[in-house]
Amino acid sequence: MTQPTEHWDPELMPDFLVIGAGKSGTTSLNEYLRQHPDVYMCRKEPNFFAFEMYTAEDFEDPVDRAYYYQAAHTLEQYQELWRPAQKGQLKGDVSNTYMTHDPAYARIKHYLPEVKMIAILRHPAERLFSRFAHIEREGSQMEELALERIWDSQSLWWHRPDLIPEGFYYEQLAPYFENFRRDQLRIYLYEEFTEDTERVFYEILEFLGLRTDVPIDTKVVYNKTGRVKNALLHKLIGPNSLPIRVAKKLLPVPVKGTNWTLALRSKVHRLRSNNLKKTAIPAELKSRVTQEIYREDLERLQKLIGKDLSSWLQY
Repeated sequence: MTQPTEHWDPELMPDFLVIGAGKSGTTSLNEYLRQHPDVYMCRKEPNFFAFEMYTAEDFEDPVDRAYYYQAAHTLEQYQELWRPAQKGQLKGDVSNTYMTHDPAYARIKHYLPEVKMIAILRHPAERLFSRFAHIEREGSQMEELALERIWDSQSLWWHRPDLIPEGFYYEQLAPYFENFRRDQLRIYLYEEFTEDTERVFYEILEFLGLRTDVPIDTKVVYNKTGRVKNALLHKLIGPNSLPIRVAKKLLPVPVKGTNWTLALRSKVHRLRSNNLKKTAIPAELKSRVTQEIYREDLERLQKLIGKDLSSWLQY
């Protein structure tokens, strides 16, 4: 582990954080916020507060190590992300590891004790199988992720941090409620966000103290999960496709936030979504995962966040 930096420029730090959860609409929220003229969103998932105290050698798990290498894991790297922000813009960071990695809440409190934070929570069994479908689409580690191995606590299902562990929301959020004021935290359920997106989004703008008289396109769903219909189209416009990777490298930072690139991103994501077929979770499996793995955590969660989760618990 490394030692934290004690001196930093508060002007080069975020004003708000979206802390999770994964596969729960945070990519869409990131894209909607990016459209607001009074907001500057740095690249998604800099994960600074989750990894600042570590080196790559601290992680045996390849997923965590990959996250580490992609992260802004020094204060200098993190502060550089905020330099393009214009005066008066609120700066936002969307990083799902802030919920799942223990040191994150303490590092956030160290740097940003008054920061506002948002979380969107999806039914943990649905989130789990959405992540599984994403991994399946990538074609990695599928031999180790046979469905019958979900019940084996020594399997990858339990040891890969973005699978079963990521669904224990009470464990992840309790430290935030203990270390920050409740008025700094805004928690939404995935159903609220997807079924009434515009209302929830404008509530978030009000929470952040932003103008709500700004037209934002909230109809596009980003980072949708499902099975690919057309493999050739996926190779052309998929998130890890060669053309997309080249475009990300070639576009200069100031150009990436312009209206035409926002419109292009929207069009690409519409095409991606239309090229995916939604996969259904077997009802029996969803029920068993809910009752045998997540029930106790969910019962504690609903008391913590003050939301009725009976519809989640009934499975």
